[in-house]
Amino acid sequence: MLHTKNGNDWPAVCHKTLPRREKEIGAAVNFVAQDSTERALKEEIDLTEKKSV
Repeated sequence: MLHTKNGNDWPAVCHKTLPRREKEIGAAVNFVAQDSTERALKEEIDLTEKKSV
């Protein structure tokens, strides 16, 4: 069944679908956050080493 909101058709969402999607989104956000933190740390280490030389 489709629900219409502002002229757009949205599929009905099962209550079990949302927690799974939230977990998937949370895992993706954590991955990106960890990756960017590691990159920032590496960049800081590299800059510190360059200043020391």
